Parts: sequence; C-alpha cells; structure tokens
Amino acid sequence: MIDYSLLNLEGLALHAVGNKHHEETNYISDQLLELEEDTRTLLLDYFLTPFVNYSEVYQFQKEEEDNITTLHQLCDTIFNQPDQLLETSVKILEHLYEQSEHPHIKVGEVFVAYMTELVFDDVVTDAIGIFKAERKDEFFQFKKDDTSMKLRTAEGINPGKLDKGCVIVNTESEDGYRVLTVDTNRYDAEYWKREFLNIDFAQDHNLQTKNYVDFCKDFSKKIIKENEGKKEEITFLKQSVNYLEENPNLDFAEFTDTLFDDDVRKEQFRTHKKEYQESKDVDFPDDFKISIPVLNSQKKKIKSQINLDTNIQIKLNFENPDSAKQFVERGYDAEKNMHFYKVFFNKETN
Repeated sequence: MIDYSLLNLEGLALHAVGNKHHEETNYISDQLLELEEDTRTLLLDYFLTPFVNYSEVYQFQKEEEDNITTLHQLCDTIFNQPDQLLETSVKILEHLYEQSEHPHIKVGEVFVAYMTELVFDDVVTDAIGIFKAERKDEFFQFKKDDTSMKLRTAEGINPGKLDKGCVIVNTESEDGYRVLTVDTNRYDAEYWKREFLNIDFAQDHNLQTKNYVDFCKDFSKKIIKENEGKKEEITFLKQSVNYLEENPNLDFAEFTDTLFDDDVRKEQFRTHKKEYQESKDVDFPDDFKISIPVLNSQKKKIKSQINLDTNIQIKLNFENPDSAKQFVERGYDAEKNMHFYKVFFNKETN
C-alpha cells in the first residue's frame, strides 16, 4: 500500500495530550524536533511499518457544522504551507484534546509529521502523519564503570508498538484526501476514528474490491452452499479469488461467464448482485480496477473448513480447489438418512 524507503521527514512536532474529562492539560513544545539520523530511521519504522500492507483506505467526511475547524482543514494548511507545521500541530493537539471527554481515554505523546517522497498506490506524493503513544513499557538500562556494572529500570515507548496513528496522503484533496489509520486500543475506537478523524471508507477501487468480495461471499453462502454444500461454496470462492488475482480489472460479464457454465446460475448471480447492492447500499460497477492489497486482506478472512454436526472437521486446501473437486465427493446415504463426504487418497502424509 505504501513505500517509505525514500521518504523524507521534513518536520516533526512532539507534544503531549491530556484528558479533558480529568482536567489534565496539554504540554506544548515551542519548536520542532531535531533528530539524529539513527533516531530518525527508528521513528519512521515505528510510525509507518503498520501501514505498509494496510488495505483499508478512508477519507475525511464533511462536518455537519460549517463554523468549526476540522482536521481536514488543518491538513490543508500543512500541505499548502509546510512552514506552518508547528503552529498547526498545536491546533491538531487541541482538536484531539477536545475529544477526550471519556475518563478511560489515555494521555500520551502526540507526534505530527510532515513527509515527502511517500509512495502511495504507485504515486509519489507528500503526507501528514499523526501518531499517539499511550502505553509505556519498562526496560533495563545498563551502565558500567572501571570496576562494576550497574542496572536500573526506565520507562519509555516500545518502538515496535504503535498505539494510534494515521497517515493523510495528499491525493484526492477535494474528496477528503486518502487516510490510513491504525488503533490497537479498541476500547476507545469511537474517540480516534469517528470523533477525532471523522473518516469513512474512501469511495475508490479499494472499497469496490472489498464490496465485490463480500458480495461473492454472500452469494456463495446463500445460493451455492444452500444448494450444493460447503465444498462447492469454498470452490466457488477460490475460483473467484483466482480470477481477481489474474485480472487487473474486473469485467463482470467475463467474470460471470468464466465461473458459471449454467445459464440459470448466471442469471441468479446477476439478480443477486442487484439485490445485494440495494440491500447493503453499496456500489461496485461492472468494470473497475482490482486492489491487490485489499484482495489479499479479504482472502485471509475466507474460511476453507467444513464443520460437521458429528464433530468432524474437513480442512480443504483453499489454494488448490481442484483437489477438492477431484478427490472429495458429497452424497446422501438413504439407509442412514445422513449426508456424507467421500475422500480419496493414496496415502496419509505428515
């Protein structure tokens, strides 16, 4: 999703945010951070590693009240006037503070970064990063003199654990930019994502890909599984993923003809698409670019295990659905009045 190997950290502000509910005040720095090269490298890894393979892309939503300053507007200021980073970072800090009305919201350090030469969806652009460190870890520090070693404990931020963060990418500015976000503390998700950022899924090929995979999963569950069983459901999903992986763009007509030989099933698929889009209030056109990061993320969520009510589980290889077609048969035993699966093999393997 992003590549920061050539990124330039043009400026970095560091403040501390309090909790408004507890009347804990902010701490505001009066200058930008000056960093040594090794610290800069470690910080960039801390900030951006969680976003490298991130697949969910958001955009700022329009505020209902026109007389308030939004995070979207503050980002406009930094992108248009990078020399205003410090002053604008204080306003971002104050905006974050105003959302901390709940007693459980933690205080913490807040970094606001302005970055250039970030690669996002193969486009080189600039970006703003806002990162909040909440959890502190204890660690050991060693000191030695001429005769002995000394040991003491200290408290600090673990550079491998980003608590909250977002990257606002300078693309589609009129449409709310493109925003990536992470939040590892789920107890206050509304505070960060909805109240502070005010974001929703971006209406782009990333969301279209996600919606289309969700639609295929819905069709496979409600139509294919109900009529043909779990094995065929898994096989259909794998064939769907194969098509999307092998084609840079979705062509709905071609997709339908590729996956279905039966005209009745093709019509069921077309009808289900219309009903699904109406019931879920989602949209994916008949032709759009496939987002591979989103596809890979959604692929991991597809289960390929058949759970039977006789406490038996059959694990199918999702990467090779042809083996299920060739070596697994589903049938019905009239004498036992039960369904069965017949599995063919040459030998058991470890």
